[in-house]
Amino acid sequence: MLELIYGPTVISHPYTDSETGGNLCSVLHTTTKMAWSFSLCPTYGWIMNSRPVSALLRKTASSIDMSTLIGQRWQEKLRKETDAVTASLSLELQAVIKETFRVRAAFPTAFPRVIMPGAETAVSRLSAPLPVGTTVSANTYILGRSREIRDDNADQWLPQRWLGDESQRREMEAKLVAFSKGARGCVGKDLAWLVLAKAIMAIIRRWSSVCQGDLRGKSYLEMQYDEGWIGYEKIA
Repeated sequence: MLELIYGPTVISHPYTDSETGGNLCSVLHTTTKMAWSFSLCPTYGWIMNSRPVSALLRKTASSIDMSTLIGQRWQEKLRKETDAVTASLSLELQAVIKETFRVRAAFPTAFPRVIMPGAETAVSRLSAPLPVGTTVSANTYILGRSREIRDDNADQWLPQRWLGDESQRREMEAKLVAFSKGARGCVGKDLAWLVLAKAIMAIIRRWSSVCQGDLRGKSYLEMQYDEGWIGYEKIA
């Protein structure tokens, strides 16, 4: 993932052999926020920690939902996209990425905000206004899995929930806080979606990934994992 963000000179095994791809990474490093770079690392560090070739030889990597039995079916759906540009914009691919961000929050805690004059009633469910100067925050992990906000199956990875009609998708988008919301939301969000889409398609068109066991972690909230093995097989 660091190579994808900072360019092929950062590590000894480039993500892509394309010079254009390498130059794009350098441009991203120059034009995007450092916070955006770090926020992506936990999510796609699963894919980028080791080069797929090395992953094939060792049969190891960290976990991604697309390597589960359900995820393998989504891999096949995405491989049917023949045009790279069309694939990166497809609803199915966007559904996979957004659902992954919802369930596996890249930044699972919260960025604090301070109540400014005029925003005392910003949290509408509270019975009384918040005093100016109050520090508030919303946990990304909890918001993504809240059954009050989502359905009763909020703990499940189900990309199809993003494939409803346009009004439903807009409602889902309004509740997705992976890149924060409001005036301080990530300015590189749209660029991030595009880069992630192209990276995912580049990987699953060459490799098929299968989970090797369950996720294991010491955190009781399952906000981080210590083990999550994956096997990669090159597609003929």
